[in-house]
Amino acid sequence: MMAPGLPEALCFAFRTDNSGPPANDEAVAAVFAIVREQFPKAKVLASTLGDFVAAVQPYMSSLDLVTSEVGDTWIQGVQSDPLKMATYREIARGLVSCIELGACDRHDKTVLNASRFLLKAPEHTWGLPGANDSTHWNNSDFGAAYEHDSAVPPQSPQRFNYRDLNEGWQEHRLFNDFALSALRPHASDVHDTIAARLAQLRPRARDAPSHASLTKAGYAPVTKSERARGLFSAAPSAPRISCGDASFTISEHGALSSLRLGGREWAAETSPIGLLQYATYAEDDFDEMNAVYKGPFGARCGYGKPRMRDFAPDAKREDFVPTIGQIYLRHSNANTSASANAKSHAPFASSSTAAGGCSVVAELRFASRAVRAYGAPQSVWLNISVVDGRSNLDVRLTMFNKTRTRLPEAMHWSFYPQTPQPFSDSAGEAIADTEADAVKNNYPVKYNYTMDKLGSRISPFETCVNGNPRQHAVWKGVYFGPETVKSPTQPHGTAFARQGRADETGLPILPILPSRSTVQPFSAAMELAEVPQVSKVPKAAEARGSSSPGAPRASAGPTLRFSSLDAAVAAVADAEQPPTPFLKDLNPLSRPLTGVGYNLWNNIWNTNYPLYYPFEPSGDENLLFRFEIALEA
Repeated sequence: MMAPGLPEALCFAFRTDNSGPPANDEAVAAVFAIVREQFPKAKVLASTLGDFVAAVQPYMSSLDLVTSEVGDTWIQGVQSDPLKMATYREIARGLVSCIELGACDRHDKTVLNASRFLLKAPEHTWGLPGANDSTHWNNSDFGAAYEHDSAVPPQSPQRFNYRDLNEGWQEHRLFNDFALSALRPHASDVHDTIAARLAQLRPRARDAPSHASLTKAGYAPVTKSERARGLFSAAPSAPRISCGDASFTISEHGALSSLRLGGREWAAETSPIGLLQYATYAEDDFDEMNAVYKGPFGARCGYGKPRMRDFAPDAKREDFVPTIGQIYLRHSNANTSASANAKSHAPFASSSTAAGGCSVVAELRFASRAVRAYGAPQSVWLNISVVDGRSNLDVRLTMFNKTRTRLPEAMHWSFYPQTPQPFSDSAGEAIADTEADAVKNNYPVKYNYTMDKLGSRISPFETCVNGNPRQHAVWKGVYFGPETVKSPTQPHGTAFARQGRADETGLPILPILPSRSTVQPFSAAMELAEVPQVSKVPKAAEARGSSSPGAPRASAGPTLRFSSLDAAVAAVADAEQPPTPFLKDLNPLSRPLTGVGYNLWNNIWNTNYPLYYPFEPSGDENLLFRFEIALEA
């Protein structure tokens, strides 16, 4: 590695993949001999990447500057262990907040040591390179092989390597523990605060909901007549749930079919917000990806499920969304002595916003096939909380009894907002959707998506050639807002302005994503009918409100931020492709976007990441995911 005018060069001495440092001193001497032959007049010495970066600093102005998003093509793997990623993000938020508040010094040895361990968590080698089993694919066969593996002696020739795989993935989780433990001696307050937050990430089966526990907590069930009066309708005249500064309706699939924030309508039946989408895949999906993402000599780069076609012929590409069950409401207002029944009716006021705010809890269920034949959770509890005076919704998804499966799967929490429609203050009628009205009401015609990555706001359309435009690890959130004018010196697709404050080193300071407590999402169990399968992609913003390439116009208007505390990877969607963990193209996006989905988990990579989840003996089958939907000016 060389730079124009730099009198130093960096020579990497790699062994083969994952093989570690040079095996012996002869190997080191051989590397030095090769370097001396290439640079006969140079002084050759062992050094570090940090020393080389420091030497390059005076020559930075002579280097080519690439401002496009690189688009990590392996990023989908980090969601294969959702608990590990949630733990990593919680610890990282704690460290960032501590530094931002001045309670921690980023140069302190304790903080540096914790960061050193934390750095290993998102790195891509998480365990052994695959399962020694290409025949047990469907859930019943896999379950039998998995249990057999746990019962036979470790050295038995009849044993598969599932126990070894589990231990490797569990071992990699320890780096999060090491990072947290490193804070204890000299930053015990930070350690204790983070540890308390981490305890929330593993829901317990004994805390499963019940009608009694909810009513005791002040929740009241929504009656059939209330639901019939329009809870599931997005029509402007329908009764609505009004909580704090927000009002919304809920679809039969548990998504927001209407969301009014800041006097604008952001959702519709065809533009749902917060839709759970569970997908299963077939070998055809891997064939399609490997046709795009070819390794040396046509290698499949570890993406595939060998012989799944032969031993799981019934496994196929399927899409599932849940169906909503019982809904409960808890409404807070000035009249604290009001009965629970009165509270249950108050949020349905059609025009006024109730004081205090409220919390909505509902049970979601997937089709039994998704749970039995694949890996969907047995039940999901949705909790939406709104506090008066805050233009945001806190969303929690608590999932119980996720099925362990080797079959390829992915779960996304997706949002397909429409370009926000203004509403009048009186009757709640939508203002006519015309260009003249848009100008008069300061209402932007074109909206798009941007994402916060390591403190920089990037567009998914800014990904470089041979990068991954569809999946991005997001820090603070995904933004749906008005397009802005780019600098005339920066053609579309090559640059995007860096946002945010920088510290004394010039590096951006990571934004704080606050962890807010919300009401536990518990409700009553009930019998549900089979859930119909849905294969259509919501075409939110297909005609308007879509993010598309081309010269954006200057425009003012509100922005909706979708933040994820626990899941890192956001996958974009268009009219032809729902959110997916698969790499579909190595070229920049060309079709308008209709939405984005946070990937909660997937298992498509057969090499470097967990191949099934849960893999812990017990406890991992219950999951928690937290989100925030917030209005920003």
